Amino acid sequence: MFDTLIYYVMNGVIIILSMMEICLEVSNKVVYSYDLWLQFFKHEMYKNIN
Repeated sequence: MFDTLIYYVMNGVIIILSMMEICLEVSNKVVYSYDLWLQFFKHEMYKNIN
């Protein structure tokens, strides 16, 4: 009984950690693409001014 409880708790921790890692990876990609769009937009605005 106690062994299965430890097993389920460890599995839960591993699942939560992997979900957090996936969320961090996705948010990093979103921030990176947002920065790219911002640089592109600034560059286009600069070309329009000149």
